[in-house]
Amino acid sequence: MSNFIDRCRALLESKHFYLVFFGFSIVIFSPFFLQGYPVLASTDQLYNHYPNLLYGYRALHDGSFGLWNPLIFAGTDFSSSMHHHMLHPINWTLLLFPEKYIFHALTLILFFEHALVGVISFKIFRLYHKDVWAAIFLTIVLQLGGFMWFAMTTMIAVHMMFASVASIYILLSFEQRRKITNFVLLSFCFAYILLVGHVGYIMAFGFPIIIVFLIKIWPNNRKRPWVGITLVVIGAAIFGLYCLASAASYSLRSSL
Repeated sequence: MSNFIDRCRALLESKHFYLVFFGFSIVIFSPFFLQGYPVLASTDQLYNHYPNLLYGYRALHDGSFGLWNPLIFAGTDFSSSMHHHMLHPINWTLLLFPEKYIFHALTLILFFEHALVGVISFKIFRLYHKDVWAAIFLTIVLQLGGFMWFAMTTMIAVHMMFASVASIYILLSFEQRRKITNFVLLSFCFAYILLVGHVGYIMAFGFPIIIVFLIKIWPNNRKRPWVGITLVVIGAAIFGLYCLASAASYSLRSSL
C-alpha cells in the first residue's frame, strides 16, 4: 500500500502529470477516437454552426471571405455576423484539410483546447493551493463540470474558455515572464476571444479576466509599468461594451 502511495506521489510531482488532463479529454472525446465521430453536441451545431462553417470554408477556397451569404433568406450581409466562423483565424487551419474532414479537424482543435483548459486550470489552482489534491479536485470540477459540457454544445464557447483561462493564468503568473511576453500573450488571447464575434459570450468570458486584473494585479502594481497591458484590458472592456450597446440599439430599432 505504501509503495502505491509513493508511486502516486511521484506521479503528482512528475512533469508528465499534465497528461492526466489530456486523458480526461480523451474520455470525453472517445466517440471521435474510437469511432471517428466528430463533435455533434446540439442542434445549434447541426443547423447553425456547421452549415455556416462549411459556407465560409467553401467561400475561402473560392477566393473570397464570403461576406455576402446568398443562402440565408434572399441573401444577407455576413461581414458582421457572429456566425461567420471562418472569419476567426483558428478556423483557417481547417483549410488544410479536404472538405469531408473539416469537422474531424475541428474536433481535434476542440479536444486540444478542452485538454489545455484542464492543464492551465491546474496551474492556476496550484498558485493558491499547496494541497495538490485540492487543486486536482478543482480542476476536475472545471474541466468536466456542467459548464464545460454546455461549452461543447456551442463550439465557440470552448475556444473562449481556453482563451479566458489562459489569460487569467498569464495575469496571475506575470512575474515569471518578461513584460513584452505578457503583453504579446494577452493580446493574442484577447484577439482569440474578440474575433469570435458573439457579443454575449465576449462579455461572459471577458469579465472574469478584467475582474482578476483589477482585484489581484492592479492594486499591488500601480507603480509598475503596466500601461501597455492596462490599455489592452481596458480597451477590450470598452470594445465589448460598445458591441453590447450596438447590438442592444439594433435590437430595439428592429422591434420598433
